[in-house]
Amino acid sequence: MVILLDLNYTLVANSMELSRKGLAYRQANERYRLWLLKCLAKLGPEATLLVTIRGQDLEEWTLKNIAKYCDGWQPDMSFFNTLGPRTPPPRWKEFALVNHIMPVFGEDPTRYLPVESNRDTQRMYTTYGIVGLKAFPPNEPQRSEDDANASPQGTLF
Repeated sequence: MVILLDLNYTLVANSMELSRKGLAYRQANERYRLWLLKCLAKLGPEATLLVTIRGQDLEEWTLKNIAKYCDGWQPDMSFFNTLGPRTPPPRWKEFALVNHIMPVFGEDPTRYLPVESNRDTQRMYTTYGIVGLKAFPPNEPQRSEDDANASPQGTLF
């Protein structure tokens, strides 16, 4: 299994709070769902790939920050947006899937488990026959960061 992990609103626990703040504030205050990483690790994935609409210019900072707050965890591979800031998330993630991920891991849709918050991106994955987890709708309560035995919130898409 190859996990396709969304960053904003999925791994980032406080995306809603940060969405209207400047970059410096976001960088100083971004927090992650360590419990989610622990749950996903229990699935024994072949690889966990971070696939994000966040620009490639923020890749180094983001990965360092994730390591700092997630006990040194790093994705096996990361895909940050190289198509530009106005690119819709599904377009970037489809580009990454087709051009970077499937050439390495194959086209069998049953190999992939996306954990994704964006509905349009969820729909894009389904066009490839990929079933995943709808993650963290903003109106649902959030789990404690310390809940290592939690299971991911959401339903299959």
